[in-house]
Parts: sequence; C-alpha cells; structure tokens
Amino acid sequence: MDLSKNHGKRSTPRDWKKYNRFRTIEEMLIFPIISKAVDALPAPYKVKEKGSVGRPSADPRAIVKVLLFKTFSGLSYRSTFSRLRSVAEYRKALGIEHLPVASTVQAHNKDISQDYFQELIGLIALMIMNLQGRSTLNAAGDSTGFSTQMYGRWYTVKYGEGSRRQYIKLHALISADTDMPFFLVATPTPSNASDTKQLEPMIDMLNMSIKEMYLDKGYLSRINAQLIADMGAVPYIAIKNNIKSRSFGYPAWYDMVSRWRNDHDSYNEHYHRRSIIEGIFSAVKRRMSQHIRSKLQHNQEVEAMCRPVIWNVISMAYHMA
Repeated sequence: MDLSKNHGKRSTPRDWKKYNRFRTIEEMLIFPIISKAVDALPAPYKVKEKGSVGRPSADPRAIVKVLLFKTFSGLSYRSTFSRLRSVAEYRKALGIEHLPVASTVQAHNKDISQDYFQELIGLIALMIMNLQGRSTLNAAGDSTGFSTQMYGRWYTVKYGEGSRRQYIKLHALISADTDMPFFLVATPTPSNASDTKQLEPMIDMLNMSIKEMYLDKGYLSRINAQLIADMGAVPYIAIKNNIKSRSFGYPAWYDMVSRWRNDHDSYNEHYHRRSIIEGIFSAVKRRMSQHIRSKLQHNQEVEAMCRPVIWNVISMAYHMA
C-alpha cells in the first residue's frame, strides 16, 4: 500500500477484518514460512558428514527452526522442546524431521552467525516485496534496547551508588511505506554503540532499492547524508535549528539542508514517517518480550536477531492472509 498521502501520520488505518482473520489462522501460515525461508538458505554451519564415527549431528536448519519457534512462542528451551515434541502438526509445518533436544539447541547458538540471521531477514523482506509486486520502498532507521538478566554498577549525582539492568541494542532499517511494515536490516551491538556509525554497515547489507530514508538526529552527519544519496535515495534526517549548510565535500548535505530551509512543512511531513519504526519496535517488544533471557553475549545477540526474523514472518503471513 502506498502511503504517500499519509506523510506525518504515525500509523495508517488498519483493516481489522483482515487482521482478525489473520490472527485466527496465523500459525497455519507462519510455520510453513519459517520452514520455506530456512530451507532456502545454506545451512548456518557445517556438521560432520553422514556415516562418520559417532552420534549423528543435529540438523543445523532444525536448530534454527526451533530457535525461531521459541521466539514466536515466548517459551524457554525446555518448554519449546516439550511443545514441539507433543504437537506433531507443528513439527510437520516447520519441516523438522528429527527434533533436537533443548540442550543441543542451546549449545549450537554459538555456531550461528549474525550474518545468517541477516540473510533470513533480507530473504523474507524480498519475499514480501515480491508478494506485493514491488521493487522499491522507503526506509526508516533507529535503534532500541532489549534488557538482559544481568545488572551493572552505575553512579549518578541524583541517586548515588546503585545498579541497573544491562541491555543490548538492536539497530534496524524497516520499510516505512507499507501496511504491516517489515525489517530490511538489523544488527545487535553493545548498549554504548553509537547510532550514527551503524548506518554505513546497515546500508551495505541492504539488498533492495530505497527511494527515501528517514532518520533521527542521532544519525545527523554529512557522511550519512552522502551515504544515503550515493545509494540513490533521498535523505530525510532530523535537522537542528543551528545547522550549517556548508557541504565540506558532501553535496548531499547541502541539498538536504536546502530542502529543509526552503520548505519546513514538506520536509517534516516526510521525516515524521520515521515514527513508524518506533511503533514496530513497540509491537515487537509487546509480541516477543523486551527482555533477553540468555546470559552469554553471543546467545543474547542470537535471541535479539530472532525477533526481526519472526516479525518479518508475521508480516508476510499477514499479507498472505
């Protein structure tokens, strides 16, 4: 759906009949999509060949499917195994022939890279675009935090000595001009990672054409404006009132500031479509929790990356309903 006439609105009117119909059959749609996407990619890691000495290795794709089911259902590793073992229809829909036990799934977290999950995110995003018959879209970027089970020491003038829950950041670009937006790119980082430095690697990971990109002041820089323009998109980054238009070798910066100065209202109408990503982050946390259960850093990153994958699966299922 083209939202060109809805610039500045936080959300678009929802087709509640379609949404209610989707929620009643979502599992019938979601599990086969997970199976199709995971099977379409190479295995996330190598295992020993069949016929080798020792116990046969668990299927790497089955490990990923169980992790994604765990994220969708919000269960622990043990409860996920129990649910899948007791419901054969789920295993069949997910394409799991031999169900790995909970400890095996947990142990193989370390073997699955962030790049693999990004490939899944990009693949499902392209599947959604093909379903919609689209080749280009607009994008919005931002980051959000997921709290962990660990606490760190902290000091403030107001509160003195204390502790607070640690968290990891998830940086992302999402589609900003469709009903039920979806992730284009996602990458987890430590909580102190700067937003502005994450834009270039995220742009490098994009596998689709972007028309416009909306970002907040955390991404405001000449380099970022030029990066967006160099990929053929129009940058709409939040502008500070005391901004200088001098380009210093980045012509996209001058063009962007000039658009803002010449027509504040039009610029802000485009920019405020960025608020869509805040709504998606909120929906992801409501649907899949804002807490990370894992204690090891890599496992925390895997758990965080499963969320945008599942959201994209949900978005595709919604568009298919």
